[in-house]
Amino acid sequence: MEQVVQASTPSSPTTRVARTALAGGVALALAAAGVLVGTAPASAATPLTTDPAATVDPFIGSANAGNTFPGAVAPFGMLAWSPDQSTKRSDGTMRTPSPSGYEYGANTVRGFSLTHVSGAGCAGLSGDIPFLPITQQVTTSPSAADAAGTPMTTTFSHARESASPGSYSVDLDNGVGVKLAATTRTGSGTFNYPKGSPATMLVRTSDSLVGSSDADIQIDAKHRRITGSVTSGNFCGGFTGDGILQKSYYTVHFVAEFDTDFTTTGTWQDAALTPGATSAEGGTTYPGGYPPAGKGSGGYVSFDTAKSRTVNMRVGISYVDLAGAKKNLATENPVGTTRAQVAKQTKTAWNTELNRIRTGGGTAAERTTFYTALYHSLLHPSIANDVTGRYTGMDLATHKLTKGQQAQYQTFSGWDVYRSQVQLVTLLDAKRGSDVAQSLKNQADQNGGVWDRWTHNSGTTHVMVGDPSAAALAGIVAFGGTDFDLKGSYASLAQAARVPTKDDLSRAGWNIAVVGQRPSLDQFLKYGYYPEGCNAWGCPNETLEMGAADAGLAQLAQHLGLTKDYTEFTTRSQSWQNQFNPQATDHGGYIQGRNADGSWKSGFDPASSDGFVEGTAAQYTWMVQHDPAGLFAAMGGNEAAAQRLDGFFREVGDENDNGVPNEWTLAGGSWDTNLHANVDNEPSIGTPWLYDYAGQPWKTQQTVRETIRQLWIDTKDGQPNGPDGIPGNDDLGQMSSWLVFAAMGIYPQNPSRAELATATPLFPEIVLHRANGPVLHLSSPGAGLDKPYIQTMKVDGKKTSKVYLDAAAITRDTQVDYTLSATPNTTRGTAAADAPPSVRDGERSHLASIVPSNLSAAPGGTTDPVKVHVQRIDQSDSSPVTWGIAGAEGISASPASGTIALDVTGAGDAAVTLRAAADTAVGDHTVTVTVKAGTQTLATQKVTVTVAAQVSDLAGSGFETGQPQAPASQVVANDGVGGYCCGLTGPESKVQTGDPHTGIASVVYSGRGTKEGATASNLLLDLSASKTAVQKGDTLSYWVRPQQDGGPFSDYVQDASADVAVDVRFTDGTLLSAEAPTASNGAALTAAAQGKALKVDTWNRVTAELPDSVVGKTVDALLLSFAPHSHGGDADKVGYLRGWVDDVALQRPVPPVTATPSTGLAATAGAVFEGVLATVAHGDATAASSYTATIDWGDGSKPVAGTVAPLGVGSDGAPTYGVSGSHTFAKPGVATATITVEDADGVRTTASVPISVSAPAAARATTRAGTQG
Repeated sequence: MEQVVQASTPSSPTTRVARTALAGGVALALAAAGVLVGTAPASAATPLTTDPAATVDPFIGSANAGNTFPGAVAPFGMLAWSPDQSTKRSDGTMRTPSPSGYEYGANTVRGFSLTHVSGAGCAGLSGDIPFLPITQQVTTSPSAADAAGTPMTTTFSHARESASPGSYSVDLDNGVGVKLAATTRTGSGTFNYPKGSPATMLVRTSDSLVGSSDADIQIDAKHRRITGSVTSGNFCGGFTGDGILQKSYYTVHFVAEFDTDFTTTGTWQDAALTPGATSAEGGTTYPGGYPPAGKGSGGYVSFDTAKSRTVNMRVGISYVDLAGAKKNLATENPVGTTRAQVAKQTKTAWNTELNRIRTGGGTAAERTTFYTALYHSLLHPSIANDVTGRYTGMDLATHKLTKGQQAQYQTFSGWDVYRSQVQLVTLLDAKRGSDVAQSLKNQADQNGGVWDRWTHNSGTTHVMVGDPSAAALAGIVAFGGTDFDLKGSYASLAQAARVPTKDDLSRAGWNIAVVGQRPSLDQFLKYGYYPEGCNAWGCPNETLEMGAADAGLAQLAQHLGLTKDYTEFTTRSQSWQNQFNPQATDHGGYIQGRNADGSWKSGFDPASSDGFVEGTAAQYTWMVQHDPAGLFAAMGGNEAAAQRLDGFFREVGDENDNGVPNEWTLAGGSWDTNLHANVDNEPSIGTPWLYDYAGQPWKTQQTVRETIRQLWIDTKDGQPNGPDGIPGNDDLGQMSSWLVFAAMGIYPQNPSRAELATATPLFPEIVLHRANGPVLHLSSPGAGLDKPYIQTMKVDGKKTSKVYLDAAAITRDTQVDYTLSATPNTTRGTAAADAPPSVRDGERSHLASIVPSNLSAAPGGTTDPVKVHVQRIDQSDSSPVTWGIAGAEGISASPASGTIALDVTGAGDAAVTLRAAADTAVGDHTVTVTVKAGTQTLATQKVTVTVAAQVSDLAGSGFETGQPQAPASQVVANDGVGGYCCGLTGPESKVQTGDPHTGIASVVYSGRGTKEGATASNLLLDLSASKTAVQKGDTLSYWVRPQQDGGPFSDYVQDASADVAVDVRFTDGTLLSAEAPTASNGAALTAAAQGKALKVDTWNRVTAELPDSVVGKTVDALLLSFAPHSHGGDADKVGYLRGWVDDVALQRPVPPVTATPSTGLAATAGAVFEGVLATVAHGDATAASSYTATIDWGDGSKPVAGTVAPLGVGSDGAPTYGVSGSHTFAKPGVATATITVEDADGVRTTASVPISVSAPAAARATTRAGTQG
């Protein structure tokens, strides 16, 4: 009998298990022993784990959106045999409850498919070739049964289900007992059918989790064999409007051999069942991204169980061809191999991998948490090549392993795993890391030089953001994985970083799957950041992600000795400085969206996810992974940064009003509206380690430990481990790799380098064996959850205050000894030299911010201040910081330049008010503000000053909280305007945050013309309660930004976005648009006319004076009217409109401020004069406090502030106010006092007031004013 192939025993204790290209990965060219020897010594009181596989619970993460699967799989296995649970939804599509195919809360099984991906998101992926043992005759097509709502499925109980590394079993409620085991490329199954029932096996060849475009099956009863294939892909297929991901890009071939004769055969395609047939073909399709119930093909066989009710099955798969599947089966799982043998050998293979990190001590629950996380970290990427070394590439052609490559890997979720998973894989086995790097290089070569950020099998999906391959390869190299085409990889990645491609300029796939490797690279090269409207999914976060990629390229260049390239890419990696606004909020700076003109995007809210992927500005701001020291300097120093971290991980006060202040806020918050951490997702996972860089390492120790406790040990249900034992998507092992590092108390905070920031080991003994020999031994006597703090640390016997292990520590045998405590040591590790290194090369010496970029003033009035903030980053640079304003004609600043003094933290501010001359023309005027440090220009910003006549608001809204709100899509009239997308049936208008003209909110509108001459209107504001009667001179004013580029769907032609206008409805039912008044842009105030006048993708101010014909009418409502000039149908994508409206108001002209001098004023020299000098009225004022007054007494004394107080009501009914003051004149005569008054808009007026000052009279000490004017 042919035996299972096993590898020979390693020649030395520390040599890794031999792997060959033919056996691939860890295929069951298995280790002879599962325990590595030659470890560093451990205390006799804390024996090291010898059978870690026994502690692994594959069900961990199968709930709580962890999206893991419990089935049988070998390390990095191509085949993963696990249950699937898809059911029909109300929309008629088949949907999986989890992207992995399995959700612990479900109890239905539709099949046991041969491929799975662990921890991914979207709608699912893989789940190819499901087998389902049933106990019934097949009398109808299983696809038809799905459509009819009577699916051929079975239920089960978790009480009769078990799983361990390499094995899975369940007793189904239909009476069939199922036991599965896996090698790298094959599986062994045992199916025990109940007595007296039909024994049938369904093979749903087409029914991959998210459908298929083709499938085939052939049944060979003579040889008890079933073969076939399925062609699929469609990862995230339903998540982009342009359908770019609804494509197939891989084919998996299979051969299944049974030990029991077939008694019947049959196949089906769609609704057609063909008993007796032995072949069928046809995919499910996936219109809209999901497979429809009722479509697909497959086959079935029934078994003769007269002799034995147990049916054994061996199955092999290949992504190349059927011959490859057969060869894989014959090599790894030959005839005669039992399932028990496979299960035992795969457990041995798992123990070989898991024992690379041996732990001593800890609780059973802690060991299960740790080793299950390590298990999940070693599932992906998966082996792609057959035992012959052949694999299907990204070009869908067949390739062979390159020279020296032992395995080709596939399925790489780059945005996730570049942070710590590839580092962990390489730390344990540098050769495997090298092969992963070579695999990525091979994929790029086969993909036209493009390094796709999320590859699945032999397909590119370009899901997520950034260019993660650069940082991933840098991390692999840093951790010793250098046995690949490093020079070629660097050259390819550097080319992609320097030269924009056609795809980089495309918006196809927006938002989650933009096609370019570096979307809008042309804009980055021009501006030094990714401006608003870029092609990426989130522009400010793209600056950070590409900064991480460039930091990775810099490290690769340095490794290759390319000094010039290192300087180039290190400088580029500091582009976060161009995206960091030091005065984003009153309480500190943040990464903020920025426009191409350098201005900051309005409406910034650090708790918003606008511009950020799976996170908020508050979370992403910390993601300067390579340069925390520079980031902290931008925040005002280590202490300021540490205080902000405190408020990031804990409540500030009692935010949730539960009576317990300063609670931990580590996770569970939304990806939006969240100022706190989500350490259950990638953007936040590095932040607990940042205290190490801020000089407060005890807080890293505390925060990491609390994260382990709350998110990984106690878990959501408060019990250790269990299905909810992973806090959210495991993301192909990335989150699990975080736990592995955190439990060891080390972490690659900078993913491109090998320094390891330190926290506290969870176990008393941890011995990490690198496959190439070096051993890292972490000894922490008494370690446990209740001892999170490091008191002392020794490296190779020498005490150190550093809070990191240097890169050399993993290249040799290294012994680290800790003394731990339940109380923090707040003096250790606080010096700057103790912190892990930050890469500060390429930083700018100062950051400067100029806000706002848009101001307004009345003729003769002032603007709000232009605020200039400077933060010194390089504290050794003492250059003087200056500012200057170059004004437009009619706009001035006094002074026009100045110096900014920086405080001890390096911060300084200036506030400059601009004034419009009284004769300045109404309209926009531009000034330029420049900030310099010495001769270096720090920032230059054009500031637009809109000069407009003074008005008062009668009614309106900026749609902020507390202001009148627009009802959601309340249609008033509609003739041919359809919905934009997503189930909308007509024109949309609703308040949303994130795209305002001012504040944080605006009204988004959308729709689509469906016929010629379509029109519609929605209610914008109900003003019936205001009972506003129109007076002559009243105006309508609003801001509108029609969107042409950058919509949610890249194939939508938003050519009608400007065809909108705000309209006024009066109580008599008439509309302002019927009068077609001329607006400020020269076009009639109708939606059709405005469509020809408005500028797209920018804010337009539209004003119109209400004509005499509506004077006296009472306003009932403001409407938003639509008149799309184009229209489209199902066959095209034109006629769409989308944009925003903000700051809508009905306004009335304000009479200019007046100051009438008092008359007959008299004073006595040497005595105190008190009195009202002038009467003020009108202007922009609602109270005495709206005015400011200055008195120049006319006698050479310095001007002083006057007091403004109510007087009464003038002849025109307007309130009047008096300007009073007191003064002592030195000598007699006539003094002419000058009273200068400013209203709330800064508009000035003056009054000259003569005061007769007489010689002193002996009897009088004080004089009072006489007659008022």
